[in-house]
Amino acid sequence: MKKTPMRTCIICRNKTDKRSLNRIVRTPEGEVLFDATGKKNGRGSYVCSNADCLELVKHKKKIASALQCEAPESDLITIMHDINEYLSTKSSREGQK
Repeated sequence: MKKTPMRTCIICRNKTDKRSLNRIVRTPEGEVLFDATGKKNGRGSYVCSNADCLELVKHKKKIASALQCEAPESDLITIMHDINEYLSTKSSREGQK
Protein backbone atom coordinates (compact mmCIF):
# COMPACT_ATOMS: atom_id res chain seq x y z
CA MET A 1 0.00 0.00 0.00
CA LYS A 2 1.42 3.38 -1.06
CA LYS A 3 1.71 6.13 1.52
CA THR A 4 -0.16 9.41 0.78
CA PRO A 5 2.17 12.44 0.93
CA MET A 6 1.05 14.99 3.53
CA ARG A 7 1.70 18.74 3.43
CA THR A 8 0.82 21.71 5.65
CA CYS A 9 -1.08 24.82 4.55
CA ILE A 10 1.17 27.83 5.22
CA ILE A 11 -1.81 29.94 6.30
CA CYS A 12 -3.95 27.79 8.62
CA ARG A 13 -1.24 25.18 9.42
CA ASN A 14 -3.66 22.27 8.83
CA LYS A 15 -2.02 19.12 7.55
CA THR A 16 -3.72 17.29 4.67
CA ASP A 17 -2.87 15.22 1.62
CA LYS A 18 -0.72 16.93 -0.99
CA ARG A 19 -3.18 16.54 -3.87
CA SER A 20 -5.92 18.56 -2.16
CA LEU A 21 -3.65 21.58 -1.63
CA ASN A 22 -2.58 24.32 -4.06
CA ARG A 23 1.18 24.68 -4.63
CA ILE A 24 2.91 28.03 -4.92
CA VAL A 25 6.49 27.77 -6.18
CA ARG A 26 9.58 29.94 -6.41
CA THR A 27 11.38 28.81 -9.54
CA PRO A 28 15.19 28.71 -9.79
CA GLU A 29 14.88 31.88 -11.93
CA GLY A 30 13.20 33.66 -8.98
CA GLU A 31 9.62 33.76 -10.31
CA VAL A 32 6.80 33.18 -7.83
CA LEU A 33 3.79 31.46 -9.38
CA PHE A 34 0.96 28.96 -8.95
CA ASP A 35 1.89 25.39 -9.86
CA ALA A 36 -1.25 23.52 -10.95
CA THR A 37 0.72 20.36 -11.78
CA GLY A 38 2.58 20.24 -8.47
CA LYS A 39 5.74 19.21 -10.32
CA LYS A 40 7.49 22.44 -11.28
CA ASN A 41 11.09 22.81 -10.28
CA GLY A 42 11.78 25.06 -7.29
CA ARG A 43 10.91 25.70 -3.67
CA GLY A 44 7.23 25.08 -3.04
CA SER A 45 4.69 25.91 -0.38
CA TYR A 46 1.07 24.85 -0.07
CA VAL A 47 -2.23 26.66 0.54
CA CYS A 48 -5.56 24.91 1.11
CA SER A 49 -8.66 25.74 -0.93
CA ASN A 50 -10.40 27.40 2.03
CA ALA A 51 -11.60 30.89 1.00
CA ASP A 52 -10.09 32.48 4.12
CA CYS A 53 -6.68 30.96 3.41
CA LEU A 54 -6.78 32.01 -0.23
CA GLU A 55 -7.62 35.57 0.78
CA LEU A 56 -4.61 35.68 3.12
CA VAL A 57 -2.24 34.75 0.28
CA LYS A 58 -2.08 38.49 -0.40
CA HIS A 59 -0.13 39.02 2.82
CA LYS A 60 3.46 39.03 1.67
CA LYS A 61 5.01 37.88 4.94
CA LYS A 62 3.58 34.36 4.83
CA ILE A 63 4.64 33.75 1.22
CA ALA A 64 8.01 35.46 1.70
CA SER A 65 8.75 33.34 4.74
CA ALA A 66 7.67 30.07 3.14
CA LEU A 67 9.47 30.64 -0.16
CA GLN A 68 12.43 32.53 1.35
CA CYS A 69 12.06 35.44 -1.09
CA GLU A 70 10.12 38.66 -1.54
CA ALA A 71 7.09 38.31 -3.82
CA PRO A 72 5.73 41.43 -5.55
CA GLU A 73 2.09 42.32 -4.91
CA SER A 74 1.29 41.84 -8.61
CA ASP A 75 2.57 38.24 -8.47
CA LEU A 76 0.41 37.48 -5.42
CA ILE A 77 -2.70 38.86 -7.12
CA THR A 78 -1.92 36.77 -10.21
CA ILE A 79 -1.42 33.68 -8.04
CA MET A 80 -4.79 34.20 -6.31
CA HIS A 81 -6.50 34.66 -9.69
CA ASP A 82 -4.84 31.51 -11.10
CA ILE A 83 -5.80 29.40 -8.07
CA ASN A 84 -9.42 30.60 -8.16
CA GLU A 85 -9.63 29.92 -11.90
CA TYR A 86 -8.10 26.46 -11.43
CA LEU A 87 -10.52 25.61 -8.62
CA SER A 88 -13.55 26.76 -10.62
CA THR A 89 -12.58 24.65 -13.66
CA LYS A 90 -11.78 21.70 -11.39
CA SER A 91 -15.18 21.90 -9.67
CA SER A 92 -17.02 22.24 -13.00
CA ARG A 93 -15.21 19.13 -14.33
CA GLU A 94 -16.14 17.18 -11.20
CA GLY A 95 -19.76 18.32 -11.59
CA GLN A 96 -19.90 16.90 -15.11
CA LYS A 97 -18.87 13.41 -13.98
